[in-house]
Amino acid sequence: MFERTRPAIPFGTRTFYFGYNPVMLSLITIVLFVFLLNIPFGYFRSRSKKYSIKWFLFIHIPVPLVIIARVVSHTDYKLIPVLVLFAVAGQVCGGRIGTA
Repeated sequence: MFERTRPAIPFGTRTFYFGYNPVMLSLITIVLFVFLLNIPFGYFRSRSKKYSIKWFLFIHIPVPLVIIARVVSHTDYKLIPVLVLFAVAGQVCGGRIGTA
């Protein structure tokens, strides 16, 4: 009679259900998109002269694309620091690939 359809784990006063969670899937998708988008830009940034116009553009071109992705996916503004963190991580990873 009281059968659960999804497995659950009680944790304190909360119960966590494992299954399809569209909000978490959206967050993972946008974070992965931001990280992967910034890898090629970090690669080209590391190959250009420091503080040149190309260097500046390779840092700032992905920013409007990230903003558009955040608005289209209807994520909250509280996610912005996480997106900035993953954008910087993508730039650093791409830069290390370019200098290797």
